[in-house]
Amino acid sequence: MINLYEDIKSNERYNKFEIGGLLFVEYKCPLEEKFVGIWTHTDYIVHVVTGKKTLHTTDGSFLAKAGQLLYFKKGVAIVEQFSVCN
Repeated sequence: MINLYEDIKSNERYNKFEIGGLLFVEYKCPLEEKFVGIWTHTDYIVHVVTGKKTLHTTDGSFLAKAGQLLYFKKGVAIVEQFSVCN
């Protein structure tokens, strides 16, 4: 299971910046598997520019399509990608 916040913050491959304790990041298809478990100690927002993902949480499953913005509370999720990166 990936600690999403720590992975993004410490990894130099992501374009990112911080303002007043908020971490903003741009990444393009960082996952290499269809299903990946993540967890984070902070709430987070997902904005999908292209493609789609389903995030499975304890509150349900949420499909994020291109152009959508979704808010998630801290905790555990399973990210399902529809197109796995190579």
